[in-house]
Amino acid sequence: MQLDALLTQLMWLRRGWLFCAVITGALYMLLVPFYLYTAWVQYVVEATGAAISTGVNGWLVQIMASWAGPMDSGIVVFQVLGLVLWFGWLWLSCRFVALLGHGEKMRFGAFSITVLWFAPVLNLLFVPFGLMELANATTKDPQSLADAEPDRDIPVLAWGIGILNLLSDGLFFYLANTSASAFAGEISGQNLMHIAAVSGIVTLLLLLAMDAYIRRIAEAQETRAARLHLN
Repeated sequence: MQLDALLTQLMWLRRGWLFCAVITGALYMLLVPFYLYTAWVQYVVEATGAAISTGVNGWLVQIMASWAGPMDSGIVVFQVLGLVLWFGWLWLSCRFVALLGHGEKMRFGAFSITVLWFAPVLNLLFVPFGLMELANATTKDPQSLADAEPDRDIPVLAWGIGILNLLSDGLFFYLANTSASAFAGEISGQNLMHIAAVSGIVTLLLLLAMDAYIRRIAEAQETRAARLHLN
């Protein structure tokens, strides 16, 4: 029963994270083209001295301009909430491994992954190892065939999450620490809009990698629990 309750909690955390990821992704899919369009308008204004031919006064552009600020704030809110749910899912996933292994502890537990997630450079080196250890401990089924094909997708996903997380955090904090006047500059404004677009794309790729990792581990958790019930 304890394992069933844990799987239910993992399921709700997974669904909550997916909801936050979908909202974040949808907002970025609207904002990334707007960032690139804004950079293009700034380039045209710099080159020609006028923005008449850019359609900057169009109703769609005006709507996006008025909602860009609240959408950026919404992204921050849903990203923070998504991280809370992600870390909660990691903690319970480690608890799941402990129940299967009769209290056996991992070298990189949920606490280590949570702390290292925010440590520059260290998150690139150690977060993937923690994710791979969790995945291996979850997918390693004593009842599976000894010559079964290894899970080659796990290292790719783990290192992808580590690299994309480092890039996403770096770009986010760079933009957050940039003064508002820099966005109004002709050259600096263009560069910052491009950086904001790249940050959005990197975050979208990070969310996709995290979703693939969660789905892979969730499938293994359900398989392990089902086999335990059959025995």
